[in-house]
Amino acid sequence: MTDAFLRVPQEPFLIELFQRWQESPDAIIIRDLATNTEATVGQFLYDVLIQRDFISNQLDEESHKRLRDPDSDVFVAIFGGAGYEFAVLFFAIYSLGAVAVPLCQRSSTPYHIVQLLIIPVPVSRIHLEEAQYFFRVCKIALITATQAAADEARNLSAPVGMKPFVLTPGSQPAPTHPEFVLEQASTPCNPDKGFVVLWTSGTTGPPKGVLLSRRSAYLAVQAYQKALGLSPEDTWLHQVPTNWKGGFDFFTACIYSGTCLEFCAGTFSPEWFWQRMQQGGITCAVAPTPLLDMLSESLDVIRNTRPLSEYEQAIRGLRDLRLLCTGSMRVPESVKAFWRELRGGRPLVNLYGMTEVVGMISMMDWKSDTDGPAVNDEGELCVKGPLVMKRYLSSDPHAMEGVFDSEGFYKTGDLGSIGPNREIFILGRASQDVIRFLGWKLNAPEIEDALRHHPQVSRAYVIGVADHKTDQRVAALIVKTESTGDDSNTMQLANLRRWLAIDQGLPFFKLPTMLRVIPHNHPVPTTATGKPAKREIHDVFFGPEQIANGTVERWDLATEEPDISNRPWDWEGVEGK
Repeated sequence: MTDAFLRVPQEPFLIELFQRWQESPDAIIIRDLATNTEATVGQFLYDVLIQRDFISNQLDEESHKRLRDPDSDVFVAIFGGAGYEFAVLFFAIYSLGAVAVPLCQRSSTPYHIVQLLIIPVPVSRIHLEEAQYFFRVCKIALITATQAAADEARNLSAPVGMKPFVLTPGSQPAPTHPEFVLEQASTPCNPDKGFVVLWTSGTTGPPKGVLLSRRSAYLAVQAYQKALGLSPEDTWLHQVPTNWKGGFDFFTACIYSGTCLEFCAGTFSPEWFWQRMQQGGITCAVAPTPLLDMLSESLDVIRNTRPLSEYEQAIRGLRDLRLLCTGSMRVPESVKAFWRELRGGRPLVNLYGMTEVVGMISMMDWKSDTDGPAVNDEGELCVKGPLVMKRYLSSDPHAMEGVFDSEGFYKTGDLGSIGPNREIFILGRASQDVIRFLGWKLNAPEIEDALRHHPQVSRAYVIGVADHKTDQRVAALIVKTESTGDDSNTMQLANLRRWLAIDQGLPFFKLPTMLRVIPHNHPVPTTATGKPAKREIHDVFFGPEQIANGTVERWDLATEEPDISNRPWDWEGVEGK
């Protein structure tokens, strides 16, 4: 045994990588189309261990002391989007026993998750106010960055007196055949120490950091591997951000399983997807409901304008997908049926999860050829177990209040039912005051409070209205003041959105996208105790007939509003619940 052997700490993910290297050292584990990188298991493990030493040298003595403390966490930020360099930085931080805090551009590519969900947010970097909040809440010990995010990291770290560590590819090139050995004397980290911090919008205020443990992360990837059948024979098309719960989970599950990750965020579009399907070789992919719609529209263009052979090749590539996963919002039955037929009888694999729980709470059996039965009985879904988060990191001292019930169950806020074979069926939100818009949870009273400050608003009621592309739209019912005339154009949706954004500081994605305005003396349904009857308000003012006849103003989500759509906290952490 010589110094030519790199020593691998006995941490669960690294042990798995070491064993993959022993079995197939030249197997490709990451393909990054943005940097034209194709890394074998050996190359990846080598780069992780080399960068581990570089990062360790950047940490001060106090941080090293906390790393050795089984009950303390050291938080290290990562600036950079999904790709090979991000993966190296993440597992280098993990190998030290520190907690990674991914921080990405809010809209890092034209088909970032926000664009996939139809909202035209301009490409923008993290605001200084946001970065300083993240640094402060997590007590960041070190800032790291990929090459592409180096300038952003430098600009945002300078005001707080920190200098980022920027990964330099090839700074210590790997030998042709790197050699590794497990450290025999190393003591594994306490599995209850932190693994990663992901950001979630919650319902009000700045985003909360969800601290997930090393134990829960390892259990989650094992569950993914078993439930989805992931193996080194698979290649996962990965176009989603790694600071989003789904994108992060798929990233770690693939590394654990030896599944090849093909990072493609920089090139992804619906048109490119079908080109990639024609080439073949992809076995797993994920597409939220709005992307499924965009893919079907793009496929129609191929069928109607391109040679038949291209369409047939695209369908063959699609049917070669063992897994086509979806989630983040409800999938309409018509969409399920369309894709099941297109895939030759294979259904979509529907996933249900949230940032506060590592892995998925529920995954449809990918081997099944059915979509599952209908369910009638319902109640709020509550979750307990080792996959649930450790805690929130937040500037709000009350952030943890009411998160768990008296028995320690995390309250999801979703209605559901458990079937006879322990299946979980998701039916909707438990509260009419919580709206699910594009994967975010919005708090209706917060929007109502902002609306009531308008000088022409007497009362305001905000509800969620079902929408095929967004899950729910934010619908506002406005009761005008007595003095407001019928010809007032300030009650038009465009003007109201701008007022809410500029005068009230309401984040972009919380702005109403449906509006109904009624006179001061118009009756509004209430309960026996005088509270707003929101189910009846929905039926009376936002039913199909009212929407069809034009009495409800409906916002075109493709409309650009550059003067109000690039402000701090407009993104609220990209969480994908």
